[in-house]
Amino acid sequence: MVSNYLASFRPLRATAHGRQAVQDHGLPPFIDGSCRREPDLEHDWPSISGLCRGGNFAPRLQVGDHVAFVTIKGRYDRGAPPCWKLVAVLRVAQRFVTHKEAAAWYSDKGLRLPSNCMVPGNDPVPLERTLGPSGHQGCSGPEIIKEWDGIYQQRAKEWPVMLACEKLMVELYDPVRIEEADWMRWIGKVPGTQNPPMIDNGLLDHLQAKACRKAA
Repeated sequence: MVSNYLASFRPLRATAHGRQAVQDHGLPPFIDGSCRREPDLEHDWPSISGLCRGGNFAPRLQVGDHVAFVTIKGRYDRGAPPCWKLVAVLRVAQRFVTHKEAAAWYSDKGLRLPSNCMVPGNDPVPLERTLGPSGHQGCSGPEIIKEWDGIYQQRAKEWPVMLACEKLMVELYDPVRIEEADWMRWIGKVPGTQNPPMIDNGLLDHLQAKACRKAA
């Protein structure tokens, strides 16, 4: 049985450091801002892993499931109130037991490895291309990344499942706004997304329809 989920992430656009990274390196403002993009929405086949939420999300996903990714609530448009942004809708296409198995699948297709695939040789994103340091006063960029990546390395060992996904909709530069009024009209409340909830087909349809109207 196919299930639908709603997940959130902090985009590069969310911090001053990240906005500088967008300007300096020509990065899309609405990609994930960590040193391991979760998911790596710039990839042709983004992958979802347990790096961000451990066992609370990726292990639940099965082939055929849909995941809508929204940003955390923030001020993303000048002069406009805080909102969420609908950045992507993905469909799980392949499920892997380990990151090594996922890496083999991507390599066999001649594709680069997604940022969140934790295998030797697939280095983390440097600090200057992330949201920036948090609570690491006096540390160098490489030191911060080493500590940050070490947390992800441990999570990958504890929850090694990975999912390769088909892009149904991705907008990394000017994604559609989602207002609190939209959530209230659709489901009567603002959903919690830190532990991604299952959503019904109706909400998924509302999200996709709003993105289509924006694109038209």
